[in-house]
Amino acid sequence: VRSGGKRRTRKRQGAFSVTPLENSTDDLVSILEFVAREAAQELHGFNSLANLKRELARVQLRRRKADVLLDLPPKTISHVALPLAPRQRATYERAERDGIIELRERGASIRIENVLELIVRLKQICNVCPTSGESSKLADLSERVLTLAAEGQKALIFSQFANAENGARAIAARLPVPALTYTGDQSQQERERVLETFRSDPRQQALVLSLR
Repeated sequence: VRSGGKRRTRKRQGAFSVTPLENSTDDLVSILEFVAREAAQELHGFNSLANLKRELARVQLRRRKADVLLDLPPKTISHVALPLAPRQRATYERAERDGIIELRERGASIRIENVLELIVRLKQICNVCPTSGESSKLADLSERVLTLAAEGQKALIFSQFANAENGARAIAARLPVPALTYTGDQSQQERERVLETFRSDPRQQALVLSLR
């Protein structure tokens, strides 16, 4: 590690992972290369997941949900069914009808990806109608955010999508209170700046997040 032009040797190092098991075994080995280089070197070309887990267990401090559950505040889950606005409903039904026809025309060549693409299109229409701009979700969300703001609280809002048409950016732009966005396409420095602004600026009353 270089600091002020001088080379310094770190005395200890650590790594955080929010995934119980990384996306691939190579990811786990990469983490081990940082926190336990000798162990990782022995695992290159390994053919046993058990060996990897054994080496990981030597340096891993695992906090499971059961370990911290009693320290967390109670969680309230509310399921709210919102009818689509009239033109939003018409757009949804048209997209659903055209999508099903398209899937049937594919015949034996249909793939699961084709079905998922239709589902995503329909979910996006449920967020914001692309033709009319109507959104039952945003209307309901706006009322909730205003209530929180009146109580001196801030809101965290999560969206599967990040775009400006029907995702995080669209939500932030149309909320009735000042809102920031935190998305996966921002740089690390930009995301840190957004979080610091949200924490420190009382005028920023909502943060809309999407990892996309």
